[in-house]
This record gives sequence, structure tokens and C-alpha cells, in this order.
Amino acid sequence: MASIGLDEFSDDVQLPQKFDLNLTLKQCLTNVPVTPVQQEVNDLVNKMLLGDLADARNFCKKQFAALTDIVKQLGVTAEVGVKSEKLNSFYAECHRYQTSDTLKVACMLLFKDCVCVSHAHSHVCSHLTNSVRQFLLQETVESFKAGEHALPTRSVTKASKARIRYVGGYCVHSALQKFNTSCRSYMYSTSANGQLNYENAKQKIAILNGLTEREEVLKATSKEPDSLLDTEQRQYQSRGLINITDGMYHFFCQVCGMSLQLLVQENLNMHGENLYQYCLSDS
Repeated sequence: MASIGLDEFSDDVQLPQKFDLNLTLKQCLTNVPVTPVQQEVNDLVNKMLLGDLADARNFCKKQFAALTDIVKQLGVTAEVGVKSEKLNSFYAECHRYQTSDTLKVACMLLFKDCVCVSHAHSHVCSHLTNSVRQFLLQETVESFKAGEHALPTRSVTKASKARIRYVGGYCVHSALQKFNTSCRSYMYSTSANGQLNYENAKQKIAILNGLTEREEVLKATSKEPDSLLDTEQRQYQSRGLINITDGMYHFFCQVCGMSLQLLVQENLNMHGENLYQYCLSDS
């Protein structure tokens, strides 16, 4: 790969309009720096943002030139997807470039006024290079036409209901263990806060106990006898597994049903890393 100096790009060569250099640099900033490197990065970026960004712009032009060549090696078109071996080769080539002397020289030229290039300088350069790579990959993704395909629907099946009841019992048991431990810890506390914690734990234990039922009672009265099978099969001789009431069982079924409706590929594609918040707001 031929080396390209920062001054080899004419002013006619422009960065893509959608590539926001200012925003990309601001993403390097740490609101509350806690390490010397974070503080140094903040100082470097703030100094760059006060200038005309000519050197940073030329640095990014070089990254676009180098990484565009690597992306082209994927051979991706709107009709042809990415083959796994090509993808492996792509990331290997990206890594090779981002650890090359070529990039190190470009980094030194970007900060040519500095006596030496530190970890902070390298961090800024790596961030800019990674941002260019992500930009190019996103452009490649957008070249594909969105395909129309039927998304499978999921629901609570009869076969899964017994498992839901068993897991519900486990959840109640875990909560009971937690508050029983808290109750024992604060039982003999003489402080006001300790006594308050003790009373709170007692109240929660009482509520949780109200959500359980004896096995023999459920066998005689439950309207969902098949849902008892999983817990029954997993009982030891001590019969220590907790059984939850029908009402609590129906609650867990509803929670599971909502999860199956919300945690689907369509929502993952649409909301990405915000899927959890979307599920909370939609429920």
C-alpha cells in the first residue's frame, strides 16, 4: 500500500458530506476525565476544534483513500452479499493497516507540532480511522435493498407453560432467600435503620409467601394441572421446590408473552442498543 502524505491531497478532494468531522472529534471527549490520558485527549481535541481542522481533514482524506481500497476488496454489490472468508480477510487487512508504519507516520504528520506522539495522540488517530471505517461499512450496508420477508411470530406454547411455572417458582424462591437473609441480619440490630430494614424484609417475605401454595393444594385445586408437571418432575425427596399460585403463574405467562412479542429481530434491527429501553416504554 503506497504511503500518502497529508499534503498530497488537493483542496478539490472533499470528505463525504455525511461525514461530520467536528462531531467525530467531539466523540473523543470525556465529560469527566479520570485519567491523565483522558485529560490529554480532551486538551488535544479541544485545541483541534479551535483551529481550522485542515490537518485533521487531510488525515481523514487519507483514511478514506486507504480504507476504501480495503472495502472494495470485499466485492460487495447490491446483488452479492459478503462471504465469510472475505469478511475475515477484510478485518485482517484493516488491522494490518491500523498497526502499520503508514498510519503511524500519518499520525505524526497530523500532530506535527508536537515533540512526540503519545497514547493520547494515537487514541485520537485510531478514533478517526475507526470512524472512517464504520462510515464506509455503513455506506456499504445501505447499498443493499431492504428485503421483504415474513417475520415469525412467537407465543407461549402449551409445552412451555410447565417450564414457566417452574421458573416462576425459582424467582420467588430466590427473592425469599434474599429477604430471609436480610431479616436474619437485622433481627437483633439496635439502630433505627437496622430495625427499618428488618420490618421491610418481614413485609416482603409475607407478600412473597402469599404468592406460593402447597403442592397438595395445587394438585387438588389448580385450573392448570399440566403446568405443575415440570416442578413435580424436578422435586427431590425433600419436596423443597416452591410452587406458585395460579395467579402468580398467569402473571409469569403474561410477562413471557410480552417478552416474546417485543424481543424479536424486527425490534432489534429498528432499536439496536436501545431495545431494552424500548421494551420498558412499550410495556
